[in-house]
Amino acid sequence: SIPACISVLKELNYLDLYDCPIRKIPDSLESLKELKEIDLSGIRFSEDFQEYWKKKLPNVKLDFDAPCDCME
Repeated sequence: SIPACISVLKELNYLDLYDCPIRKIPDSLESLKELKEIDLSGIRFSEDFQEYWKKKLPNVKLDFDAPCDCME
């Protein structure tokens, strides 16, 4: 899991979570103004999950694999 306290990393600009077995992303990522990209490839997420985070982090490049309806 990603702890909510990740928000203290104010200078974080890239987060590599490739193939990490996570299911949730903390809302505290929204406070990271320097964040430019998160690599979430290699992890299966639903289309709804992906769309939700694309809207929450519009200025961050989110690298997702194709959505999986098996996660709904």
